[in-house]
Amino acid sequence: MHSVAQAFQLLMNHLSTLGSQRMPLFDCLNLSLAEDVVADLDSPPFDKSLMDGYAVRATDVERGTVSLRVIDLLAAGQTPTKAIGPGEAIQIMTGAPLPLGADLVVKIEETTRDHEQVHIKTRCVTRGTNI
Repeated sequence: MHSVAQAFQLLMNHLSTLGSQRMPLFDCLNLSLAEDVVADLDSPPFDKSLMDGYAVRATDVERGTVSLRVIDLLAAGQTPTKAIGPGEAIQIMTGAPLPLGADLVVKIEETTRDHEQVHIKTRCVTRGTNI
């Protein structure tokens, strides 16, 4: 009996590669690319939230547990109209553009909401997280 690694190597030893060729996109079903394709621009062309949660400044939450004033709600497809200042947060949905001043999105699961205050308890304060 062969191990998985040995069986994989046996298969790889008996496979040959096909040559590459250019063809119309619609004729490429079930084929693989011969090389990586890289976009020449970002899409979308802005930083966006990768989670439902709160857009904040990392410096405001680096103590781990903090309460911030919620100043807006930002859904995907909306354009931010407010910037985040010290002690503030904006509730943000997945895919929404990051508001000015924010450099971190705290997951909704790491928060509790009390009217216009969000209480954040997180260990993840690295700038760029969930963006």
